[in-house]
Amino acid sequence: MAGRKLDRLCREFVKDQLVDEALEDGMAAVAQREDIAGLPWSKDRRKEMPHWLHTPYGTLEVWPGIGFTVKRDGKPLVHARSPLDAVFTGVPAAKAAGLVHIADGFGNKSPYKDGLWWNTSRPAAEHPLLPALGDFTADPSIPDDHEWGRHRLDRLLKDAGATADSADDNLLIDLNRVARSWQLPPPTWTKRAHGCLELNTPYGILVVRRLIGWVVERNGAPLVWYNGGPVAGKKVIFDKLEHAKVSALAHAGDFGELRFRDGTRWDEQLARNVDR
Repeated sequence: MAGRKLDRLCREFVKDQLVDEALEDGMAAVAQREDIAGLPWSKDRRKEMPHWLHTPYGTLEVWPGIGFTVKRDGKPLVHARSPLDAVFTGVPAAKAAGLVHIADGFGNKSPYKDGLWWNTSRPAAEHPLLPALGDFTADPSIPDDHEWGRHRLDRLLKDAGATADSADDNLLIDLNRVARSWQLPPPTWTKRAHGCLELNTPYGILVVRRLIGWVVERNGAPLVWYNGGPVAGKKVIFDKLEHAKVSALAHAGDFGELRFRDGTRWDEQLARNVDR
């Protein structure tokens, strides 16, 4: 067996959660690959705390206990024999299993068929069908990588009478910090039309589209400011496409009060209307 040996009592306690030896050994072998073994996981000094790895698909955690369990943004990796967290006997196998499945549900990636999946079930209303965007138009003369500069963008938004406000320096600092923490490359977005890209996720459909600058949406609900003051409730507009994508991924898994805190959130009223 690739991991540590569990005593009989412990093994009996988690018998339905334990992955089989073949899968454990297979994941332990994957863990030895150079691209997997070289990833810089973080670890708290306390034994009871997890190893963790920040990625654009969510934070991956390997928790110690009776064996080791794996979570992506707090949602456990499970298998068919138990609704509880799948248990590995070794840290390398647990880490590898998390990495093999980290991008499941994002874009067009097909899950690896080994009997493991993330328990990310949400109410059906969280996954509405989006309206067709065939009639969405953006100025074709403006390329996706065009940047106005913040002052010019603010002037254009004001002149257009938009209920929106551009991303400020503090928000961009937060997003740049998040992007730097990612230890894996981000997913590939699908271009639906000029100035409009989308990404399927386990939490709904993310869209970034150009409205002078870039607006970010999940299931049709835009990202808005919520930190008080005159901008509260206004759409957040990004000058740079990459900042819009990072913001969308950082907030993809937001649910209720469990959210990435940077002074922005999904417009809850519109989210409720879309879900109906």
